Amino acid sequence: MKPNHSMAYLACALLLMLPTATPTQAWPTAHCFCVISKDFLLGQQHATGVCEDLREQIGKTYTGPYRETEENQLGCSMLCGDLTKNWVKSQDVANACCSKGFTGLLEIYVWSAVGDGKYRHAKPTDGSDWVKLGILYSKAPVTQTTCHCPHGWISNSPPQIDGGIVTNGQCKRADPHPLSIAPFPPDGTPIGAWGFTWGNGVYAWGNAANGGAPHCTGAGLSKFCRCPAGWASNTSQVDGDYTFDGQCKKQDLNAFSITPLPPNDTQIGAWGFTWGNTIGVWGNAANGGAPICTTQTLDPGACGFM
Repeated sequence: MKPNHSMAYLACALLLMLPTATPTQAWPTAHCFCVISKDFLLGQQHATGVCEDLREQIGKTYTGPYRETEENQLGCSMLCGDLTKNWVKSQDVANACCSKGFTGLLEIYVWSAVGDGKYRHAKPTDGSDWVKLGILYSKAPVTQTTCHCPHGWISNSPPQIDGGIVTNGQCKRADPHPLSIAPFPPDGTPIGAWGFTWGNGVYAWGNAANGGAPHCTGAGLSKFCRCPAGWASNTSQVDGDYTFDGQCKKQDLNAFSITPLPPNDTQIGAWGFTWGNTIGVWGNAANGGAPICTTQTLDPGACGFM
């Protein structure tokens, strides 16, 4: 019997048509994905509503030119099904779903996919039906947080009393001596256009209204300005000296006594504010004025399979 050369040639041709990897080429890898989800993922390419991603626990990858074959998809489905078939109505699964904030009556299934393949039900190797973990009832807990200011600090919410309930997170206290409530604002913190802080001192910028504007003579390059007595030059820092930036300043030893005063609620950086001739300080953890908060559970919620 003569050998069938035509069949041999055909087989060789088919082998040549198969994709092959060159020595420098590595085939991509496709993961076996296994997820527990509240969403119905059949036929979907992207998993949503995921309670748990079990890819690392499966630990299976497929490499080669045909990674997402039906055979591989079925193999992944069985790996996923075998892992989870005994997790029906597991409280650990319930807790995982509830921790993601999913609420209501939820049907929880297990799904598998290889690479970019579409998701399908996970089915164990024992031939049992796809894995449905149960119907989850999830209700978020209801809590109520109440904050009040420490003693000696006034709530910035009505009725604005010492140690009162605060709803905007702000407690405040008047600082009767500039400035005594540490930590102080950074040096140079502006107080509107009125002045600025430096260390524990409050300084006003001189102007015509408060008598601190510089006295100038000459014009152009021959113009010279000098601060009035009692006002320091912002150039040399010396009382009554020449100023080259046109600014004179004075420390206000009695906050605030240099009029006109800044508008009410002029912010002093994030440190405080002005009101009338007083300085208000915002409470925080560093100065002991942060609100004290307690949380009460009004309804513990629910999380479990029915």
